[in-house]
Amino acid sequence: MSSRVTKRHFANKGETPSAVAGLLSLDDRMDRTSMGVPRPVVSVLILTAFALLFGAEAARAGLSPIDARFSVLAGATRTGEKLVEYQWLNEDRLNVGGQFLIGRGPVSVGARGWTTTGEQLLTVPGLATQSLETRLVAGEAVLRVDMLTLGGASLFAQGSGGRMRLSYGTELLRFTPTGSSEELEVALPPIDGWIGGGGVGLDYATPLGVSVGAVVDRSWFQMETAHRSGEEIVRTTESFGEWTVRAELGWGF
Repeated sequence: MSSRVTKRHFANKGETPSAVAGLLSLDDRMDRTSMGVPRPVVSVLILTAFALLFGAEAARAGLSPIDARFSVLAGATRTGEKLVEYQWLNEDRLNVGGQFLIGRGPVSVGARGWTTTGEQLLTVPGLATQSLETRLVAGEAVLRVDMLTLGGASLFAQGSGGRMRLSYGTELLRFTPTGSSEELEVALPPIDGWIGGGGVGLDYATPLGVSVGAVVDRSWFQMETAHRSGEEIVRTTESFGEWTVRAELGWGF
């Protein structure tokens, strides 16, 4: 016979949670999409549609030429200090994605999607420490402003905001706590939330319509967490921040 509990976010902040008291208390979860479509994907589709409308309206108004660009993104995200407190490995994680921007003059708007994977440790008394693979997927609106332009090179600042989803490599863990004959099942549903950030970067557009660039971004997102404090399970909403360095390879059309 087994018991099933739902995990919001495994938190092991300075103390290993009790296998029963800690995990049985994590019985709520954050908002999820009921249709099974990840919200970051929906966000990217909607924001791309707005970007296309922006370009069409500007063209009809006879304004300056519209620049449309699709870019492939690749870089590394450094795990934030607060996530390390919750037993995420302190590492640089591969970050890949894509971005579509439409601009007129120094201002560009559009959407981007990206994903990164990591690892979080779960320690259960009497059992070996388990490693959980994590995946964070985000879809964001992007606003980019060129601050300084010289020839084909530009220094820009950008801001972004949208939705993120954190999921695990498995949706169900099974184990038997020390001193108990009852098997526990811990559900690991995806966690949805808001994400936003900003950064600066350099971009160089070649005469062939291909551009290369590099961006340093700081992002913030919120998750509901739970951890032990003495004999109590403390639930709260916390903000987490991470640094990302990306390279961009873009094509204009």
